[in-house]
Amino acid sequence: IHDTTKEQEKVVKNRGGNFSSIETNILELESYKLIKDRILSGLNEYVNDVLHADSRHEFYITQSWLNINPPGSSHHRHNHSNSLISGVYYIDTTDDDSIMFISQNHQTVTNNPTIQINVSEYTLANSNSWQLPVKNNDIIFFPSTTLHEVAETNSKRNRISLAFNCFVKG
Repeated sequence: IHDTTKEQEKVVKNRGGNFSSIETNILELESYKLIKDRILSGLNEYVNDVLHADSRHEFYITQSWLNINPPGSSHHRHNHSNSLISGVYYIDTTDDDSIMFISQNHQTVTNNPTIQINVSEYTLANSNSWQLPVKNNDIIFFPSTTLHEVAETNSKRNRISLAFNCFVKG
């Protein structure tokens, strides 16, 4: 678990009762170098192996901040319209922590307004939302326009994550 005590001294309260650091370049702090290196390595893998972006495009981190979810708090549904790729690095989680992704496509075959198609198993192809379990040291990358939220924290300690946004050169 990375020590975030100093960065938690200056925070702003969000809807849902969670807090975000006022510092929006957390990954530029020397104490986060190892985490930044891991995120950049993962970003490179995501861009090349998942998105298959042409090598002339160079993705870079534009912002990074801490999210602190005290017991009983949540993080409201939102997206990041000011970037292309967003992500979360999990610093301190509990066994039941997760992030929820919500599709903006409400006209899937299994969510048709005129006919109901029952499913035997929910998958990414037939769901309008997807809850992804997370644990310490996980990194998740996703398109910045993807709606996401965090349910109310049931833990007795703070859940701490580091969020970041990325853009492209070239």
